[in-house]
Amino acid sequence: MEMQKSENKDKRVPLAENVREYDERRFMGRRTRIAAKQSTPGEKAREFLLSLKQDGTVDELKTVMKEDAQYIAGICSNFTSKGYDYWVAVEVDNDTPLLEGYETIFVPAGTYAYFDCEGGTNEAVTGCWSNVYNTWFPKSGYNHQGTQEMEIYPLGDMEAEDYRCTLLVPVRRIERVPINKYRRSALGSAPFVLIGSVAGLLISGASDTKTMLIAALVGGGLAWFLYEYIAKRREEREKAKEEAKKQQ
Repeated sequence: MEMQKSENKDKRVPLAENVREYDERRFMGRRTRIAAKQSTPGEKAREFLLSLKQDGTVDELKTVMKEDAQYIAGICSNFTSKGYDYWVAVEVDNDTPLLEGYETIFVPAGTYAYFDCEGGTNEAVTGCWSNVYNTWFPKSGYNHQGTQEMEIYPLGDMEAEDYRCTLLVPVRRIERVPINKYRRSALGSAPFVLIGSVAGLLISGASDTKTMLIAALVGGGLAWFLYEYIAKRREEREKAKEEAKKQQ
């Protein structure tokens, strides 16, 4: 299948090497519901795939698959807390008539992470999925997009030692808040709060400790709110300038 690497528009935050753009594609196949409470959901998916191979379903689907998409797709969709749908399907042209007894599913265009899996056995694929979620995601700078996941099984002997399949996971970049925004609140506001506290003490003219403390807190709080208001307005002006430059 065709895989085109995403163009990186932000040179400061490069895409991971295995993250690429994927065009919307149409698939035809059958599905089953896999419950989240099942201890081995991967085995249930594999059993479903093997059953469709044995009853002739996969052979029938091969008659309508796209010429340049010679693979069987295992598609995970419709995720809920109770489980997900697992499809065994083939990629087809948009104008391919729907076979009787089958359904159509569209995998949306978007950004996907690609993972090569050595072997097509249940153990190999399960191990690859474990690596995706336990190793890659925590260090990648990406979150799961929440749409369909796919297992791409090229036609061939899935039990062969040299067999290779591919996992596709929809992802989105984690938006990182620039550290200077935290510095603005934590450090930039400190002088304002200090001046506000002193002003509160002077205005109150109090001599007892309790009243002086209250006056300092009120003065510092008002100063902090004033600082945040000014800083927010400044950010809004900067954003407006950036938008104006983009439109030019």
